[in-house]
Amino acid sequence: MPTPELAQRQTQFDVTHLTSASGGGDATTLTVRQQHVECAAPASSGVHTITLPGAEEAAGRWFYVRHGTEGSGTITVQSPEPTPVVTGSMTAAGDEMLFYSTGFRWVEVVDVTT
Repeated sequence: MPTPELAQRQTQFDVTHLTSASGGGDATTLTVRQQHVECAAPASSGVHTITLPGAEEAAGRWFYVRHGTEGSGTITVQSPEPTPVVTGSMTAAGDEMLFYSTGFRWVEVVDVTT
């Protein structure tokens, strides 16, 4: 059973709505509070890259990213530099991914993509 402090920390997050430019090329680096992300993809063949926060600062947190109903471009999710060890791409509306930080590295827990 989680401690009260851990339970409180896990519920303190923001739902973030991102909108991509029509041509893509957008990049967003998430903060530890941006744990639920709904992203409208670029209108066509563009790419919106989302970078997770550092695994150490996000220890014990879950991050959910969903391809919204708008746009047909690609949304790519990656862990931060220097070595992006987790990457995933969503290309269709409704695709979603769930990540967990162990404090040392990122783990892709669920990948529901078409």
